[in-house]
Amino acid sequence: MNKRLTILFLFVAAITYAQKKPLDHSVYDTWENIGSKAISDNGLWANYGIMQQEGNAMLYFYNIKENKKLNFQRGVNAKFSNDSKFAGFLIRPFFSALRTAKIKKTKPDAMPKDSLAILNLQTGIIAKVATVKSFKIPEEGSDMIAYLMAKPDTAKVKTEQKNQNKDAQFLADEDIDSKKKDEGSDLIVKNLIAQTQNTYKFVTDYEFSKNGKQLVFVCKESKKDKAATPGVFMLNTEKNTLKTLVNG
Repeated sequence: MNKRLTILFLFVAAITYAQKKPLDHSVYDTWENIGSKAISDNGLWANYGIMQQEGNAMLYFYNIKENKKLNFQRGVNAKFSNDSKFAGFLIRPFFSALRTAKIKKTKPDAMPKDSLAILNLQTGIIAKVATVKSFKIPEEGSDMIAYLMAKPDTAKVKTEQKNQNKDAQFLADEDIDSKKKDEGSDLIVKNLIAQTQNTYKFVTDYEFSKNGKQLVFVCKESKKDKAATPGVFMLNTEKNTLKTLVNG
């Protein structure tokens, strides 16, 4: 009897082993792991991201009180506002589009860009902004968000210039080559409650104070816009006033 049970056990084990998919790169590529995760300050919302080795991410927002879940394909790096009324996150390009661009050795400025999503947690309405490099929400401030736009695709600009005469094209190409030096891009500072915003040109770096009442940012000079003022500036987000900290 014991012999028969042993044979039966070995037979079942052999079948089970045969049904298992062998581990190879295709299996590793589909493995998932939890990315960023956070809970809103009022404790009503939680968010977490599911990442794949090779594939598109998925971002989830879960309302703990109402047992309601929202999901956003390719969402990453979610952050709650301090008053728990809003959340911001980036939407990555499709993995396949990024992979194709890398295979073609696409220049950085021409690579597919992220988008910014701003989710109103009270209404469920979501606003999207295309071509965003980064965004920041103050740690304790309740109503502000700042985001830096990605630089435009200079290849498209160069293509448009090809329709001009040779002299103009030569000057345009020379100007495009000169922009290889980082001249920054537009910084948008938005009040999420009042729905007002300011734009600052040629910004390379920016940071909120802990309470969100000040925003410091760095502007670079521009060969394209001679009126651009390089320096370090501080924005009072409550009074909407700008102060120069460093010139040049």
